[in-house]
Amino acid sequence: DGQNNSSGNNVGGGGGSSDVRTVYASDPLDSTSLSSRVLVAAGGGGATNNGNAYGGDGGGLEGQDGGDCGNDLATGATQSSGGTTGGGFGYGGSGTGSMTPWNGGGGGGWYGGGTSTAHCGGGGGSSNIDGVIGGTTSTGGNSGHGEVTVTYAVP
Repeated sequence: DGQNNSSGNNVGGGGGSSDVRTVYASDPLDSTSLSSRVLVAAGGGGATNNGNAYGGDGGGLEGQDGGDCGNDLATGATQSSGGTTGGGFGYGGSGTGSMTPWNGGGGGGWYGGGTSTAHCGGGGGSSNIDGVIGGTTSTGGNSGHGEVTVTYAVP
């Protein structure tokens, strides 16, 4: 689930994604390693303490948008693009830098959720299950980082 804004903190970072890869690299953003992901569980977006500035849920094939607090809305990620602003392949948008100090970060994922440029919550990341047969994904249900659960039936 994306964060809510009940913590009283000005800013919340987005949740990280969890994944299963076939190629290891010490740098988690290594392009070869990122492209080898067979399962990705996305993280939710971060929140701010502005009204309705909750983070969007991650975990589905598309991340949910951050809460519309009346300013610049952060969008959730899709299967082909990161959320606006700042989401990309494997990472969520950062709530730091040249933006205002009240931005929720985007959740990580196959593609990461975006960050609002004006005081709202971050978008959720997108999950991906293309690398498995019979896989499912769901939105929300876990607070913070994405969670991968693998089960199998013994023949």
